[in-house]
Amino acid sequence: MIDFNQDKPTIYVTAEVKDAQGNPAQVQSFRWESSNPDLVTVAGQDGLTVVLQHGNRNSTGICQLSFIADADLGEGVVPLSRTEDVNVSAGQGATINFQVQ
Repeated sequence: MIDFNQDKPTIYVTAEVKDAQGNPAQVQSFRWESSNPDLVTVAGQDGLTVVLQHGNRNSTGICQLSFIADADLGEGVVPLSRTEDVNVSAGQGATINFQVQ
């Protein structure tokens, strides 16, 4: 699980693609997806690193981040994917307000 606290508005996640023996491997094409963009937004990417931001600063919960790639370096397509839960939690208390009723 990836923990994403609202005190930190941006995090970076990097995909490490490996072959069956655990050695670094390449992919031909890939994309990142969030199952709930209102919670976590894929804000950009640089190579295999994705930039994640809070979709709505008032939302907390769990969504999924997926990395989908084509592992075949030739003409064909061999799908390879990984999905991980992202837990968006509230930030640390910083202020106190009183409400009169």
